[in-house]
Formats: sequence, C-alpha cells, structure tokens
Amino acid sequence: MASAVGHALVTGASRGIGRAIAAELARRGWTLHLASRSADALEEVRRELPTGGASAGGTSAERSHRIHPVDLGDMEQVAAFAERLRAEVPRLGLLVLNAGAAISAPLEETSLAEWDRVFDLNVRSPFLLTRELLPALRAATGRVIAIGSVVSTAAYPGQGAYTASKHALYGLTKVLAKELHADGVIVQTVLPGGVATDMVRTMRPDIDSTDLIQPQDVAAAVGSLLDMDGSALTDEIRLRRRGKSPWA
Repeated sequence: MASAVGHALVTGASRGIGRAIAAELARRGWTLHLASRSADALEEVRRELPTGGASAGGTSAERSHRIHPVDLGDMEQVAAFAERLRAEVPRLGLLVLNAGAAISAPLEETSLAEWDRVFDLNVRSPFLLTRELLPALRAATGRVIAIGSVVSTAAYPGQGAYTASKHALYGLTKVLAKELHADGVIVQTVLPGGVATDMVRTMRPDIDSTDLIQPQDVAAAVGSLLDMDGSALTDEIRLRRRGKSPWA
C-alpha cells in the first residue's frame, strides 16, 4: 500500500541524490518544496518535474512545486526557513533530510572550522529543521527519511569528520523514531555505499566509477519505504555497491 501523497520537503535537492529523490516523489504525485543554496539550480530541477498529481488534492496552483534557496549550513537561515515553511505548509507529509557536506582529511589535519562546517550541515541543520517542522509533520501524521551513508555505522581513514557526523545523524534518527512513534510519525533512514555523486568522486577517487550506486537507486529505496505502509515497516535500508562483497 503506497503512502498518501501531500507536501514534501527535500533538502539538498539541486543535484545528485536529492535531485533524483525529487524526481521520484514528483512522479508519485507529491507537491515538492526543494531546498538548496542555488536558486538557479533549483529552478532547473523544478522545470524537469511533473506537477503534483491530482491525487495530491487541492488546486493546480497548490500542487505546483516550490523552490527555497537557503544555506542549510547557516542555522539562522534554517530557523527562518522553517518558520516560513511551517506557515505556508501547516501539514507536511514528508521531510527528506538529504543535504550534506564532507571533507577528505586525516583527523590531525582537520581544522575546527572544517569540522564545524560538516557538523552544521550534516547534524545541526537536520536537528533544527526537524524540530521546527514537527507541528506540521504531526498534523499530517507524516514521515521523516534521513539519507545517511555506509559510514553511519562504518569508518574509513581520512573521513573522520564526515563519519562522525553521519554516526550522529544515525543516532538522531533512531531517537526521533522512538520519540515520534506514539504520534504516528515514521522516521526512517537510507544508508547507501558509494553513490555516483561529486562528493563521493572527491572522497573516494579509488573506486571504479562504473561500480558506484546511482542516485536513482537511492531514490528507489526512498520509494520503497513509502510503498511499505501496511502492517509491516522497516527502520532502515542499506545499499551496497554491486561489486562490493556481501555482508562486508
């Protein structure tokens, strides 16, 4: 049974995984709110998307997708954005926490400023955005899906800040799932291995690009979570590269 559609917010929607998730959700009839720093890039994504389907309810204007240029690493901008969105969308059916940042450096060569930049975007922003949008999520009995990483539970040398931040996001997701369970708000996570994005190509140039997971595969996993809306649920989906050893 597919999850009912309505309004959905996707962060980091201008490229890569976020862009693929936006396309998947639009195909399913969701009315999208696309957040990222670049208005031009968001507008390009919006032009590619079908308008929210009739199943989304409301008028055609109400079902048109919106773009929200915002620096999700700036907590003042995040708080102001959440306030605006809560006023515009009192019922939020889906929040996809996808925006993220990474650096490639040994911990002893990682500056505090670099550490803070990664944690601001990967941890503080999802925490603040989710906290501020909880009234809208509760009103819609909505869902939160966080896009984690293989390093949410593993670790690779030279990825200390990124690994620590994804561990933190994973823990945040688990606590939110427990705290919001009684409200009927579902909180889930997708943990992909190496995906064919600019970030992964920079972080792992050693990986054969033909072996990388495609952004559309992650979007399909999000779709699978939405489809699994009967008497059974899963809290997470883990994706590995086809060429990587099973259960590694």
